[in-house]
Amino acid sequence: MRGPVAPTKPQHCRASRPKNTPNTAPVLEFTLPTENTNQQHAQENQSHHRRRSVENPAAILVAKRGERKHADEEPQIYVIPPDGGESRRVSNIATGVSAIKWLPDSTRIAFISWVWPDCKVEKAQAKRLKERKDDKVKAHVVDHICFRHWDHWLFDSRQAHVHVLDLKTGKCRDLFAGSKFALQNSDPGLADVDISPDGCHIAFCFNPNKLVIHGALDYCVPDAQGLAYYSTLKALNVPSRLVYFPDENHWISKPQNSRLWHKEFFAWLEKYVGKGATKRSVR
Repeated sequence: MRGPVAPTKPQHCRASRPKNTPNTAPVLEFTLPTENTNQQHAQENQSHHRRRSVENPAAILVAKRGERKHADEEPQIYVIPPDGGESRRVSNIATGVSAIKWLPDSTRIAFISWVWPDCKVEKAQAKRLKERKDDKVKAHVVDHICFRHWDHWLFDSRQAHVHVLDLKTGKCRDLFAGSKFALQNSDPGLADVDISPDGCHIAFCFNPNKLVIHGALDYCVPDAQGLAYYSTLKALNVPSRLVYFPDENHWISKPQNSRLWHKEFFAWLEKYVGKGATKRSVR
């Protein structure tokens, strides 16, 4: 069961920039304690996200198994014994599971599930999911910026949250419950989450403010998209800033423009993050 938890404050916050993308806006990295101290879905009878722990030889995987009334409606976590035998389902998450990862103690598993943030318990998530499936109206209604990613819609206010499942107790906890945090909604996965060596904290990226940098000669991403994105941010009152280079393309290559790029970039970080890493208490 996923139960309600008090809002958790990040213990650390630092800024970073994705590799090989020097023109992107800064991303804020946060860490949270793991304890109180769509395209993600597998097809029928298909397993993926298989992982094996260093200390626990058992393998875990995400799959939809069973037949007819015993079939999984959403992907769940299964454990395969190291000496063979039938796999055992260890999760019962109404909204499904993706992107699994062992915690270092080999007794807990971190994973991602798309949930409704206003539903505080597992029964509420299951009820909302059933209502959506039974609803004869299939129209998409959205009020956020990114409403579609490649070939699938991002609607219904669902967010990608990181959860931790305790194999000993069977209890599951939503680490983002009651907070403003959520993973990126464009195919979140294992690359967006990391776990500390002692298993006490989990790191993830969260970027609430947007610095838009674009070149007029960019033929990879037309500048009209960047300008439209910035206009949308402002219309929704999202803190944002536009840096537009009429003589640059996808890369900022001219020395004088590079100086301005770095000036704007680090000024943005200092404004929203501060100088150096910021440590915050979890209590």
